[in-house]
Formats: sequence, C-alpha cells, structure tokens
Amino acid sequence: KYHGTFQELEVPSYVIYNGKKYIITEIGSSCFNGNKNLRTVVLPETIEIIENYAFFGCVKLTKINIPYNVTKIGEGAFSRYSTLGGAPIFTQITLPNTLTHLGDGAFLGCEGLLEITIPEKVEVIDNYTFSYCLHLGKVTLPAGLKSIGEYAFAGSGIENITIPNGTIEMLAFAQCDNLKNVTFGDGVTKIGNSAFGSC
Repeated sequence: KYHGTFQELEVPSYVIYNGKKYIITEIGSSCFNGNKNLRTVVLPETIEIIENYAFFGCVKLTKINIPYNVTKIGEGAFSRYSTLGGAPIFTQITLPNTLTHLGDGAFLGCEGLLEITIPEKVEVIDNYTFSYCLHLGKVTLPAGLKSIGEYAFAGSGIENITIPNGTIEMLAFAQCDNLKNVTFGDGVTKIGNSAFGSC
C-alpha cells in the first residue's frame, strides 16, 4: 500500500528488481486507499486492471486518467467512506473502450462527477456503481447493455436518460430528483420494483 505524501504522482510503467524488469499492469486492491494527499495521479498505459478500493476515500483526488488498456475497474475503486463524503472529487473521467467490467459501487458518492459515457463492451452496470453522484447530470449507456443493477444510479443528478436494452433492477434510479425524461428502447425487458421511486 502507498503511504507517500506527494500531491502529484506518476505511476511508472515498470520496475526493476534484482536485475529483472517487471511491467506494471495492475493497481492492486486498496493500493491508495484513504490517502489524504493525492490530488493528481497519472497511470501508465500498461495498466489493465484497477482493483477493488484502489482509490477508495482519496478525498482530494481531482484528476486521474484511466489508461486505454484497462478492462476492469473493481468494487468501490473510487468510492467514499460514508454518507458524510470522502470520495475523490474529480469532475470528469473518461472510461476506455476496452473496459468490460465496472464493479459494485465503483464510483459511489463521486459528487463532483458531471457526466459519464459507459463503453460499448460493458454489459452490466453493477449495484451502486454511480449512486449518489449528486452532480452526474448526463449519462450515455451502451447499446449492448444487459442489466442495470440495484441502486446503480440512485440519488444521482441525472436529468435525461435513454435505456436501450436489458433489465432495470429495483431502485436503480430511485431518488433521482432531477430526472425529467426517460426513454426506453425496444430491448428493455424488465423494470424492477421502485426502479424510479421518489423521482
């Protein structure tokens, strides 16, 4: 786990240990968990996986890139400590086209996030993935989407949403106070209990 005090950090693409070169392909579980100093992180293009809780509770993180080779962002990777806050405070993030997996609560409570486009290879948006992203006003979903999990966007700032396909689980968009328009594609097969409750 990283315990440094740098405000800006560039993760190297490789390290040399005992004379052997090792390519860095993964940000490990809880690697930067709870770091109170980091503001900017630059990840190398060799990264393929951002594991569970990697940047959980990085309360001052305002800028980070997601490299174009990343296929997985794990559970709670950029989420917060509690309802009192504690998630990274970046306003934008670009998800690469290689991405296939977004874990439960990956961006839960990222209140500064303004918009997000989910890449075409993502078929499932897990439970709580973008819940309580209070200023998340614009979301673009992929055509091949199969499922939107429970509370996936609950309490977010979404104003308009087009859902092309798949199932919408219970409370997926609950408490989205700003939601004005929802467009359902022909491929939507299920709308769960209170999926849009208290909107």
